[in-house]
Amino acid sequence: MKIFEIIFNVSYLLIIWIYVVKMKKNHPSKTQKLYFYAFLFLAVGDTLHVGFRTIGHIIGDINFAMGNIKMIGLGSFATAITVTITYLFFTLALHEKYESQNTLKWISILSIIRVIIVLLPQNNWFSESTYAWGIIRNFPLVVIGYLLILAMYKSKDVFFKKFATLILWSYAFYLPVILFVDFLPMIGMLMIPKTIMYLLMLKLVYDNHFKMST
Repeated sequence: MKIFEIIFNVSYLLIIWIYVVKMKKNHPSKTQKLYFYAFLFLAVGDTLHVGFRTIGHIIGDINFAMGNIKMIGLGSFATAITVTITYLFFTLALHEKYESQNTLKWISILSIIRVIIVLLPQNNWFSESTYAWGIIRNFPLVVIGYLLILAMYKSKDVFFKKFATLILWSYAFYLPVILFVDFLPMIGMLMIPKTIMYLLMLKLVYDNHFKMST
């Protein structure tokens, strides 16, 4: 399973960075820029999070540290912030086309709250994070996802409805991990289909907003 995860993680990072670089070459419109930055932040955060996890598997110590800092904790901390920014950019892209002012306002507020919670020392990112704080810091992100999915479906736009469905599936795989991974570590494998949902979102965005203009 470790070998499979290493191969999957490396493949995922290669794919997402290839697409981000291709997006960088052509994003003249505001919407294209918003999606570019959304996936750029996702790629940066996951490079740290997935990258440190992969290194841990390779060296045989998933909890390897530099000094007193557990690197997997540093990666989790980074991606907790960057994924929040990614969803904010997704919301801005929706707002750019349909001016969903109320959704943008609430997701912006929740994003700020989420980042503040993530920055609190009680998270113990670099040592041992507690189950309770895992629930606390992820609650705003779950609400952000719910509001964004709802707004995208309400738009009746075919692209956004497909995008919302992928977000919905990503949360469906992620929620059991948040709730039960401390009690059943194997459930963490659901992060693989969750990650695949990100790749499908990326391809959907690229095919609809970048491919035709390259």
